[in-house]
Amino acid sequence: MKLTIVSNYINHHQIPMSNELYRKLGAAFAFIQTSPMEEDRVKMGWGEEVRSIPYLKLYYEEPEACAARILDSDVVVFGWRMSAISSHG
Repeated sequence: MKLTIVSNYINHHQIPMSNELYRKLGAAFAFIQTSPMEEDRVKMGWGEEVRSIPYLKLYYEEPEACAARILDSDVVVFGWRMSAISSHG
């Protein structure tokens, strides 16, 4: 089963759950971040480890690959506004 979570950006509240899903599902799990994190959040330390997260995909950098992942998933959990993704392609 392929599970994908789509949200504006990953945060410290979602990382523990996402880590566990990745531990259980491996490459069958992905978290797609649709927008870069706001600068004020980065300054608070929210985005420091983002680049090192193996399951994190960045829609704004790889829209085609992320769209394909969404379409190929068995389960997709959306947690963002439609305008966040539609403005990227």
